[in-house]
Amino acid sequence: MTENTLRFPKIKIGVRYTSPISEAIYQVISRYGFNFVVDRENVRKEKVNGCFIYTAPVSGTVRFLIENDRSNERIVVSIMLRKLFRVKVTYDLAKRKYLFEGPSISEVRERISNKLMEIIDKKYSFCLFQIEQIRKGISESLFVRTQFNPIRNICKDLFDKHIVEVDKYKNRIKQLELLIKANYLRKINGKCVPSEKFYDIVDKYNFETYQDFASYLISDLILNYWTLLDKMKMYAYKPYLRLTLLYYKEADIFRRIAEETDYRMHSDILYKLKDKFIDEYTKQYGYRDNYRKSNISGFLDDLVLNRVFLEDIEDEKSTFIYGDKKVLEEISDARIAEEFIKSQREEFYVNVRPL
Repeated sequence: MTENTLRFPKIKIGVRYTSPISEAIYQVISRYGFNFVVDRENVRKEKVNGCFIYTAPVSGTVRFLIENDRSNERIVVSIMLRKLFRVKVTYDLAKRKYLFEGPSISEVRERISNKLMEIIDKKYSFCLFQIEQIRKGISESLFVRTQFNPIRNICKDLFDKHIVEVDKYKNRIKQLELLIKANYLRKINGKCVPSEKFYDIVDKYNFETYQDFASYLISDLILNYWTLLDKMKMYAYKPYLRLTLLYYKEADIFRRIAEETDYRMHSDILYKLKDKFIDEYTKQYGYRDNYRKSNISGFLDDLVLNRVFLEDIEDEKSTFIYGDKKVLEEISDARIAEEFIKSQREEFYVNVRPL
């Protein structure tokens, strides 16, 4: 061995002490990935039956890519969802090891979805249903129209006659009860009559036909009474709403980020390849429904037919889906994306950058 040979010292390392917080960090990374962080500053310690239990909040970072498939412009959005869930670490004296408790991966995914719905999706849903073109397009879609047809018939009597005969709809009692709970009907002496809410809405929007009123009512049910619709297993609207929300939310954020970051190459309209858009939908919502790609393609075709989306067919392999410019401008006027991007609330922060 030459004199220049590098020798490493021999060090005998004993058993290393692991703190409860270190164990929590290790378990969180192992189970959920590097996108999740344990909040060291807000760990709660309590003693139960002689054992110490450490409870720590965990925050998660969600990243998604918005890509214009026609121009190849791309923007990354990162969202930190603070205090997304909590984990517990307990030291088992008998087994001489830590015990870890935390939600399953599916539960974490559900919480992320619910949190995103809470902080941004609800705002876009509300905004979209204020736009007549979107409201009518979804309510006139094939499966929505079919499932809500009994409610449309009730709307016709309510709008034209200002009275609904209960006996006429004795096989649709659940639909009548739904409209009573939604405060469109009042039941008096075996008949259903319009509520004050009905008259207020009709005066405010001045509907020309019962179809216009029915579209508004269905939108109101979807936005504000979806838990009642779920109990009645009226799910037909969900894929249409999710597809509409997925595109217009991304399109609005894409435009706003491009403006704020002076991303000069940005396009006014976000174009999505139909097949890639279907894949994106499946990735984001596939765990919630079991629709095949052919089903989702059919829903998209239905929304194109009803002018929620526009379509540009370049060739057999390249079909682009994009939004109506007037709709995008109305959404932009609501300034949802601006508030979302600039928000620095305790629950989350947003970091955006073009690629």
